[in-house]
Amino acid sequence: MTITVTVHLHNALRRRTPAGWQNRLSLTLPAHAAVRELIERLQLDFPREALLVVVDRRAVSEDHLLQDGDVVHLLPALSGGSARHSYTIPYGRGELSFSLPVPAEILSPRRTPAARDPLSVVRAALADPVGDVSLADFVHARRVAIAVSDQTRPVPYRYLLPPLFATLAALGIADERIMLIIANGAHPPMPPARFRAQVHLSENIAVVSHDCDDTVNLVYCGETAAGTPVWVNRHFHEADLRIVVGNIEPHQFQGYSGGAKGAAIGLAGRETIDANHSLMTHPDAQLGRYDDNPARQDVEAIGRAMGIHFALNAILNQDKQLVSALAGEPIAVMRAGIPQVGAACQVRVEHPFDLVVASPGGHPKDINLYQAQKALAHAALVTRDGGFVILVAACPQGTGSPEFETWVRQRHSLQDVLSTFAAEGFRVGPHKAVQLARDARRVQVRLVSEMEPAQVRSLLLTPAPDLDSALREALTALPSRPRIAIMPQASATAPILDAARPASLSHPLSA
Repeated sequence: MTITVTVHLHNALRRRTPAGWQNRLSLTLPAHAAVRELIERLQLDFPREALLVVVDRRAVSEDHLLQDGDVVHLLPALSGGSARHSYTIPYGRGELSFSLPVPAEILSPRRTPAARDPLSVVRAALADPVGDVSLADFVHARRVAIAVSDQTRPVPYRYLLPPLFATLAALGIADERIMLIIANGAHPPMPPARFRAQVHLSENIAVVSHDCDDTVNLVYCGETAAGTPVWVNRHFHEADLRIVVGNIEPHQFQGYSGGAKGAAIGLAGRETIDANHSLMTHPDAQLGRYDDNPARQDVEAIGRAMGIHFALNAILNQDKQLVSALAGEPIAVMRAGIPQVGAACQVRVEHPFDLVVASPGGHPKDINLYQAQKALAHAALVTRDGGFVILVAACPQGTGSPEFETWVRQRHSLQDVLSTFAAEGFRVGPHKAVQLARDARRVQVRLVSEMEPAQVRSLLLTPAPDLDSALREALTALPSRPRIAIMPQASATAPILDAARPASLSHPLSA
């Protein structure tokens, strides 16, 4: 009898094994094998007393008996005593293990069970929409346009789209009359074939990808009260029924994503996106604010100008599983969904931390730095001036924004980023450099990623070779018993600091 275990080797340990071992490998061992036998099999040239072994998110000894299917993390134990506190944190499509000399506080969304039958939950939402709208009102629609998110959002389309298509079919709307439009916003357009590869679709349903710079395919719909010119995707504009599908979740300056935002920003022209996002400098454009948030209320105005009829939104738990769904008039969907999201995602913090270890939540939240920055923003809210934020984000696609990367590489310092941006005026892309700079100037940021160190430095950030190294540096610089927090799903966590905040933190762009 044998068992098979998956082993994750820390980079420092991989170099201490015979040539050929990878960071992640699968090993077959005798049944009832102990950790000791695994270590001997790897022929690790590393002091046993300095080795940390984590199985099922807890540290174990060499005598621990392994089970078939176990995932074993091997990494060097940090210096500072034998008593350790072990943790794991999402990273890309996997996770990283580490240990700390003092216990850390976990800041994460409240654990919420997934819906037992997600398809039934979505069907129920479509059958009982909120607000003064129903899909049955559009039984004569000749063309239906549905805004869907690109690969940067973990939208559960396998549960949302089939009931939506079935509802439309029951109204006599055939697949040939439906078009999905990938709402890329200012992101590089996602190829339709890639979306099709991820979502099972009828061949009769068309899929196109929005390009915010394709002015030929943009239609002008007027101006909002805030002065935002509204340019919308032509295919969406010309449809008789305009639907947006996505998630409701916290957003660093829009307050919350969801509702009209998927189309109001996702299917807008660059001029519209720039004007709306420039409102992020307003003191009320903050995480978790909706009614008095000027950026979010401008999104609602853009949505009205675009004529968005219907929204279908999911609310996910900490494991990206569908918990509930809401359908109906976009603003009504937001008003019904925000209390649910707030109850799950808001975490109260009494005092700032010396060190925060933050992950956006793994793939796709850390697919690139453009997306991962949101986790840094949330973590910095509860980090003291001069403290450390270790951002653990794989970023396999690099920065995710050529405009951001090109612009920031021409800057010489974080202050140069802020000054130049203020002088040039707001532009999406460079704005990401400002969001990073505002936090990196106040707290010490270390980025653990797959990006090349030289590339990270060119972005005016400090790379760390691995999580262990970043922790060693931070713990050496901090007090002997630092206050430490871990944010495994930082992008979906809305921390609220109860203690009075320094003036420099009154707003992210106040400096």
